[in-house]
Amino acid sequence: LLNSADRIIIGDTGFVFEQDAPSGDFTDSLSFQATIIVDAPLIKEITILVADIRGFTGLAEQLPIRTLTRVMNHWFNEVSDAIYRHGGAVDKFIGDCVFARWEGADSRENVISALRTACELGTITRGLHRTFVELGAPVRLGVGVNTGMASLGVGSDNTALGDAVNIAFRLEAASKEIGADIVLSESSCAALPECSWGDLEQLIRLKGKRKPANVVGLDFERAEALLAGIATAAR
Repeated sequence: LLNSADRIIIGDTGFVFEQDAPSGDFTDSLSFQATIIVDAPLIKEITILVADIRGFTGLAEQLPIRTLTRVMNHWFNEVSDAIYRHGGAVDKFIGDCVFARWEGADSRENVISALRTACELGTITRGLHRTFVELGAPVRLGVGVNTGMASLGVGSDNTALGDAVNIAFRLEAASKEIGADIVLSESSCAALPECSWGDLEQLIRLKGKRKPANVVGLDFERAEALLAGIATAAR
């Protein structure tokens, strides 16, 4: 039996049971009408990946809507499978953009998994023109990866929220400006201490940020070589 002031926790939501009448005396129906829900957000460090198809507006103008729908449905399915295969979770799709996250306790493994996923997403996207000849040429992808604190399970779609998420979206946008396939934040780079970034590091301005950000820009081939080196060193 529940007693007054008992708490019931289901996931991230807490319910407080309050009963003024003695146990078994339920003549006062008003006691059933008020439930206090305690919102207990889960805040933890995660690694965020944001990937966006380059030139999507042009594609949308060029392709018939039925063809565009087939292309994007195929891309959504392939991208989702790749993210789950590498231990991540799809937070949401926003138009031609995917927002995914890794929540494991090991930051290093989270960043490695996000990088592996980024490379696979690049391969999937570049190969679209072989499945859909209407595209004519390979389609490009831009990726931003960031590691930081976020609040999880926010809103009806259980999304992640926080500055770390905003930065990941800004990094993806910056990939166009610096001519990189993948842009890694300083915090994500710090999770890979065995890597020597050298001339790959640069300071850039992110929209909405007062201070310049130290980032690393990679093409997919360089990222794959980096991952191969990490795997070799771990043997």
